[in-house]
Amino acid sequence: MKKITKVINKILVFIFLQKKEKVTVQKTLEKSLTYDEYLRAMMYTDDVVMSHTAYSRSSALRWAFNWDKTDEGFRYWENIHDDLWYLDKRDKKLLQVRKGIMIGAIIVIVVCMYKIITL
Repeated sequence: MKKITKVINKILVFIFLQKKEKVTVQKTLEKSLTYDEYLRAMMYTDDVVMSHTAYSRSSALRWAFNWDKTDEGFRYWENIHDDLWYLDKRDKKLLQVRKGIMIGAIIVIVVCMYKIITL
Protein backbone atom coordinates (compact mmCIF):
# COMPACT_ATOMS: atom_id res chain seq x y z
CA MET A 1 0.00 0.00 0.00
CA LYS A 2 2.88 2.36 0.79
CA LYS A 3 4.44 1.70 -2.58
CA ILE A 4 1.22 2.62 -4.35
CA THR A 5 0.96 5.90 -2.45
CA LYS A 6 4.59 6.72 -3.27
CA VAL A 7 3.94 6.09 -6.96
CA ILE A 8 0.79 8.22 -6.89
CA ASN A 9 2.69 11.03 -5.13
CA LYS A 10 5.47 10.91 -7.73
CA ILE A 11 2.94 11.05 -10.56
CA LEU A 12 1.13 14.01 -9.01
CA VAL A 13 4.39 15.88 -8.41
CA PHE A 14 5.42 15.20 -12.01
CA ILE A 15 2.11 16.46 -13.41
CA PHE A 16 1.47 19.52 -11.26
CA LEU A 17 4.79 20.82 -9.98
CA GLN A 18 6.79 21.27 -13.15
CA LYS A 19 8.23 24.76 -13.54
CA LYS A 20 7.04 26.72 -16.53
CA GLU A 21 9.56 29.23 -17.79
CA LYS A 22 8.98 31.66 -20.61
CA VAL A 23 10.52 30.31 -23.78
CA THR A 24 11.72 33.22 -25.86
CA VAL A 25 12.98 33.17 -29.41
CA GLN A 26 16.51 33.90 -28.22
CA LYS A 27 16.59 31.03 -25.69
CA THR A 28 15.14 28.63 -28.25
CA LEU A 29 17.69 29.53 -30.91
CA GLU A 30 20.51 29.40 -28.39
CA LYS A 31 19.58 25.83 -27.44
CA SER A 32 18.84 24.51 -30.92
CA LEU A 33 21.49 26.10 -33.15
CA THR A 34 25.23 25.59 -33.10
CA TYR A 35 27.31 28.41 -31.69
CA ASP A 36 28.37 29.72 -35.12
CA GLU A 37 24.83 29.58 -36.49
CA TYR A 38 23.54 31.32 -33.38
CA LEU A 39 26.07 34.16 -33.78
CA ARG A 40 25.14 34.55 -37.46
CA ALA A 41 21.46 34.69 -36.56
CA MET A 42 22.10 37.32 -33.88
CA MET A 43 23.82 39.59 -36.41
CA TYR A 44 20.58 40.04 -38.38
CA THR A 45 17.97 40.08 -35.61
CA ASP A 46 16.03 42.75 -33.83
CA ASP A 47 16.09 42.76 -30.00
CA VAL A 48 12.32 43.14 -29.80
CA VAL A 49 11.71 39.98 -31.81
CA MET A 50 14.08 37.99 -29.62
CA SER A 51 11.93 38.58 -26.52
CA HIS A 52 8.75 37.13 -28.10
CA THR A 53 7.47 33.75 -27.01
CA ALA A 54 8.59 30.92 -29.27
CA TYR A 55 6.04 28.22 -30.00
CA SER A 56 8.56 25.91 -31.65
CA ARG A 57 12.18 25.85 -32.76
CA SER A 58 11.34 26.30 -36.42
CA SER A 59 8.98 29.21 -35.74
CA ALA A 60 11.65 30.86 -33.58
CA LEU A 61 14.11 30.73 -36.45
CA ARG A 62 11.49 31.96 -38.91
CA TRP A 63 10.59 34.95 -36.73
CA ALA A 64 14.16 35.86 -35.85
CA PHE A 65 15.20 37.71 -39.00
CA ASN A 66 14.75 38.24 -42.71
CA TRP A 67 16.63 35.42 -44.43
CA ASP A 68 17.02 37.23 -47.75
CA LYS A 69 19.22 39.93 -46.19
CA THR A 70 21.79 37.51 -44.77
CA ASP A 71 25.13 36.72 -46.34
CA GLU A 72 24.40 32.98 -46.32
CA GLY A 73 21.17 33.48 -48.17
CA PHE A 74 17.77 31.90 -48.15
CA ARG A 75 18.79 28.32 -48.97
CA TYR A 76 21.18 28.02 -46.00
CA TRP A 77 18.62 29.13 -43.41
CA GLU A 78 15.82 27.18 -45.08
CA ASN A 79 17.79 23.94 -44.61
CA ILE A 80 18.37 24.74 -40.93
CA HIS A 81 14.66 25.59 -40.56
CA ASP A 82 13.68 22.25 -42.11
CA ASP A 83 15.94 20.37 -39.68
CA LEU A 84 14.42 22.19 -36.71
CA TRP A 85 10.90 21.57 -38.04
CA TYR A 86 11.62 17.85 -38.18
CA LEU A 87 12.83 17.92 -34.55
CA ASP A 88 9.68 19.82 -33.52
CA LYS A 89 7.49 17.25 -35.23
CA ARG A 90 9.33 14.39 -33.54
CA ASP A 91 9.07 16.05 -30.12
CA LYS A 92 5.31 16.51 -30.61
CA LYS A 93 4.87 12.80 -31.30
CA LEU A 94 6.95 11.87 -28.25
CA LEU A 95 4.85 14.20 -26.10
CA GLN A 96 1.66 12.54 -27.34
CA VAL A 97 3.09 9.11 -26.52
CA ARG A 98 4.09 10.27 -23.03
CA LYS A 99 0.60 11.65 -22.42
CA GLY A 100 -0.96 8.39 -23.59
CA ILE A 101 1.27 6.36 -21.29
CA MET A 102 0.47 8.69 -18.39
CA ILE A 103 -3.28 8.38 -18.96
CA GLY A 104 -2.97 4.60 -19.24
CA ALA A 105 -0.98 4.46 -16.01
CA ILE A 106 -3.57 6.57 -14.20
CA ILE A 107 -6.36 4.29 -15.45
CA VAL A 108 -4.48 1.20 -14.26
CA ILE A 109 -3.86 2.79 -10.85
CA VAL A 110 -7.52 3.77 -10.48
CA VAL A 111 -8.69 0.27 -11.45
CA CYS A 112 -6.23 -1.32 -9.02
CA MET A 113 -7.33 1.02 -6.21
CA TYR A 114 -10.97 0.15 -6.96
CA LYS A 115 -10.19 -3.58 -6.83
CA ILE A 116 -8.34 -3.17 -3.53
CA ILE A 117 -11.14 -1.15 -1.98
CA THR A 118 -13.93 -3.52 -3.09
CA LEU A 119 -12.19 -6.65 -1.75
